[in-house]
Amino acid sequence: MIILRAEGLTRRYGVGDAQTTALEHASFAIEEGEFVAIMGPSGSGKSTLMNLIGLLDRPSAGRLHVAGTATETLDHDQLAAMRNQKIGFIFQAYNLLSRSTTLENVEMPLIYSGLPKRMRSLRAKAALDAVGLSHRLHHWPTQLSGGEQQRVAIARALVGEPSLILADEPTGALDSRTGESILALLTRLHAEGRTIVLITHDMQVAQHARRLIRLQDGRIVGDDVLHGTTAGARVSCGEGLHNSILSRP
Repeated sequence: MIILRAEGLTRRYGVGDAQTTALEHASFAIEEGEFVAIMGPSGSGKSTLMNLIGLLDRPSAGRLHVAGTATETLDHDQLAAMRNQKIGFIFQAYNLLSRSTTLENVEMPLIYSGLPKRMRSLRAKAALDAVGLSHRLHHWPTQLSGGEQQRVAIARALVGEPSLILADEPTGALDSRTGESILALLTRLHAEGRTIVLITHDMQVAQHARRLIRLQDGRIVGDDVLHGTTAGARVSCGEGLHNSILSRP
């Protein structure tokens, strides 16, 4: 199943002579269970592409399908609902709520889905257990290390069982050792059947993915398999995904 399909995505800013093109005619497809890195230097268009993939911005031209749904005709509320249901975000700066506990931060996406409080708590605890933080349920973000805060962010991304996990420079604020532990966690989640798109400028980070899409000056200049094909992994991981502790109750 194709989770993400981009067809000629283009994003322009400004008008007239002041108009600039940040992304031009980007086309690709990402299948269920893939681990894809999107890499490029500053100004290459990767942040623009991430915002389009994450439904945080609209393209000037082109089409984007997420989990089989064409997004160009969706209104603001429909886009927000799709973001909450289909995409789990992991940000470089964690974006945790400072006045909420670890558990409350992870529960947050479920509040908008209308789940009862008891169910939200059970799902959030399971997500935190999956990232090794079951002993930090009632800590505040300021009481956690950078690596622990990013694990909370990953648990928050997982808790809604999204179709796609979108990680924007997830190790950018971490030291190299802690960053490696976060990348190892993403690799494990991929092995369990998760679909992950990793945005990075760092080749060492990108090499943890199985496929690399390279951007330069707003255009895709490469789309390569890094570690062999992923189709077999997608098939073999299916049963494990259904048996995940995060499966819907």
